[in-house]
Amino acid sequence: MKKISFSLTDLEEERLEEFYDKHCDCPFTSGVGGKYTFIITPTGFGPCTSIKCNSCGDEEDITDEESW
Repeated sequence: MKKISFSLTDLEEERLEEFYDKHCDCPFTSGVGGKYTFIITPTGFGPCTSIKCNSCGDEEDITDEESW
């Protein structure tokens, strides 16, 4: 089995922290998994990165297109 990993740019980390701050009061309702889901979509330019709050369902694209 091949191990898959990803990393975030500094700008993506900033956007992620902003998303966390907006959703820190959302209740944690999952007994399995986590409060957030990362969605990584490979493209010919670079990976598109989104974060989803599993509590309220809000999803945000945090992709740093300038890093492509």
